[in-house]
Amino acid sequence: MKRGWFLLIAVIFPAVSGCSHADQGPTPDRIRQDTAKATRTAAQDAKATVQGVVDG
Repeated sequence: MKRGWFLLIAVIFPAVSGCSHADQGPTPDRIRQDTAKATRTAAQDAKATVQGVVDG
């Protein structure tokens, strides 16, 4: 019985751990997109703040 569990774990664990691509991190293109979005948002917020000060 111990041998069966060992074989099961020895086969399943590498298969499952080798198939997970989720934790490889963001790609350079994704970083550029996120940076561009954050920059756009900051610019819009700054414009809205200035407009709010001008309007009083």
